[in-house]
Amino acid sequence: MEAKAVDNILLTDLIAKTRKAIAPLGHSKSTLYQYGLAWDELVRYFNLNNQNLFTEDLAHQFVKQAREHLMAGKLKIWKYKLYRLATVILIEVYQTGGYKWQHHSTDPNDHLSAEHKRIHAAFQDYLAQKMDMLRFKGTEAGKLCRIFSGKTQWATTSKKVSA
Repeated sequence: MEAKAVDNILLTDLIAKTRKAIAPLGHSKSTLYQYGLAWDELVRYFNLNNQNLFTEDLAHQFVKQAREHLMAGKLKIWKYKLYRLATVILIEVYQTGGYKWQHHSTDPNDHLSAEHKRIHAAFQDYLAQKMDMLRFKGTEAGKLCRIFSGKTQWATTSKKVSA
């Protein structure tokens, strides 16, 4: 990370600075409103802790408490994610003096270790095989395979042939 652009800043001033930093991104009014709601909650949290100056530790505690509320069923997942993202944006502006929108990887497993990626890939292959088997199961070829594997008996039907 770059050196901090500010050392001591009022939380409300940091929020104002953050609003200016994200303005060029062209977020919708709705998105900016949602960030504002999250920052209002952060201000309340700081006030409850008798803190007017922004501190990363207290901001992290806010997110941690939000996660605890999520796990306890007191907070919806979307609101937790909003609180977390709004706080991350504030921290970046605090640390760098600006905010850069980052493209997130299209692979949601990028954060996994190599071993976990291997396990996940094996599980995906297993599921794909099961799906192929289910698609194959209803076909005539699938019926023959089950018959030859001993999983199904030949259907015997007797028809009387009249002469």
